Amino acid sequence: MVKLSWVAAGLALLFTVAVGLLTLNAKVLLASRPGVFVGAVFCIIMGYMIVLSGFIFWGNNRQQQIRREEAAKLGSPALETENAEQQRGGFEYRSKASLFGLPLVHVKFGNAMG
Repeated sequence: MVKLSWVAAGLALLFTVAVGLLTLNAKVLLASRPGVFVGAVFCIIMGYMIVLSGFIFWGNNRQQQIRREEAAKLGSPALETENAEQQRGGFEYRSKASLFGLPLVHVKFGNAMG
């Protein structure tokens, strides 16, 4: 997980440098090719979000794998305890109104599965 943190920090630094370089060339690009400038800003932001989302997804899966391996090492009581914690109540609210099949308001906390 430390390696993932370094990769995320490097990604943030790369994003900052890209935005900085784009900002330094903003006057020239806006005067000559405004569409290229807007496209570059859009691509930088979307690329950052996509790559960061991928790292988050990978990190969460890796963390779940580590937890399963540790529970297997400790035996079934630890696994039962983890399952009991996940099944334990919490609070969840979903609005009846939806958009594209998803609830407009969905609040969930107090449960590890959330």
